[in-house]
Parts: sequence; C-alpha cells; structure tokens
Amino acid sequence: MELKITKNKLQVVIVDGRNEIKCISTDRLNRTIQTISHGVFGQTKEETEANSQLIVDAFNTTNSCGLLPSELLKQRDEMLEMLLTIQDSLFANKTPKEANPHHWTNKLENIIKQSTEKKL
Repeated sequence: MELKITKNKLQVVIVDGRNEIKCISTDRLNRTIQTISHGVFGQTKEETEANSQLIVDAFNTTNSCGLLPSELLKQRDEMLEMLLTIQDSLFANKTPKEANPHHWTNKLENIIKQSTEKKL
C-alpha cells in the first residue's frame, strides 16, 4: 500500500508574534503541513516546539524508509524477540523447530523483506 503523504522533508518554523509553530515542507513552495499554536490550553512554546519536532521527525523518518513509526516499532519488537529467542537457544535445550536454523532463516527473511519494501 502506497502512503499518500507529501514526499518532501519537513522542517520546524517558529512564527514570531503569532504564537504558532509550523511544520513546513522543504521544497521550493514551503507548503505548511501542520500549524500548532502554543498558549492554547496551557501549552508552552517549548512543549509546542517539541511536539512539532516529533511530527517532523516521524514524517521525515517515514519518507526516508517508507514505514510508519508504529511499523518500525513492530519490526523492532519482532527482531528483538527473535534475537532473544536465538540467544536463549544457544544456552538451553529447545524444541527441534526452535533449534532448526531454517526456521530462523525463514523468519529473518520475512522481516528483512518487510523492512526493505518501500511503501512510498
């Protein structure tokens, strides 16, 4: 599934005198993707800027690797679980399936395939 997001990187721009922080594209059009106001509901300028940086980082990461942050987290958790299981297999008796290198090779190949398929 292709992600239908802006394909350029974003940057954070602080708009002086308007209590706004914008996430804008770095293309020649400098399109505003998101405007966040601070001072509303008690948000400080620092909190609003940190939230804007998070949005920009997530956006740029997705554009870079083609995966949403939640997909990267899932992938990381799967790889960590596999590494921990492999580590345990080296130090304990496991079932034949868990001790079978082909089982882990297939699992690793699936994770590698998922992580290298760009969705953009």
